[in-house]
Amino acid sequence: NLVVVGHDDRTANFENMNTFFTTDGGGTWTAAPLGDAGDGIVSNFRFDPAVIFDPSGNAYAAYGARNGTPAGTTVVVARSTDGGATWGTFRQLATDVNITGGPPGNDRWTFASGPGPGGTGQRVYLAWTQNVVESGSTDQRIVVSSSSDAGVTWSAPVIVNDASIAGTDANNLTALPAVGPDGDLYLASPDITGNQMTLQF
Repeated sequence: NLVVVGHDDRTANFENMNTFFTTDGGGTWTAAPLGDAGDGIVSNFRFDPAVIFDPSGNAYAAYGARNGTPAGTTVVVARSTDGGATWGTFRQLATDVNITGGPPGNDRWTFASGPGPGGTGQRVYLAWTQNVVESGSTDQRIVVSSSSDAGVTWSAPVIVNDASIAGTDANNLTALPAVGPDGDLYLASPDITGNQMTLQF
């Protein structure tokens, strides 16, 4: 069972998301609209989808939805319990105002899934970058949120990069999470300064 999620370019400005699923290893694919109106957001720009299965076979799709005045970006996660045939349980994880002339308030989300803390239960994680203005500078926070009840509820975003907790910390984008067999969560993200990129853990 495989699922892919992508922009629907048949509407202006990437207004909606499309999904496709297969249950025969990719031999045949079926289109299944995400039904992203279920997120409750009035938006004409949904972007950067991510998708993952948890160990129980639930599929999750995350994307950003631009909305509001001033414009902000909301991180949304939807769940499918039937292998991608239908989608529901839309949850809004965070909304942040976009930086004028700059990046979205929330950007570049990636999933991880595995055992919960101590190796018990199951946990789904979503990590991303929050772009906010602090002291006149752009602070790029690496944050992570998690669900222990198959996407019904999600924790508030937790800031991971230490410099961002005490103040601004620019040049961080796209955190990559992974879950160890004992339930420990690992995050890797690039720190881009000038022409140099440093991978931080």
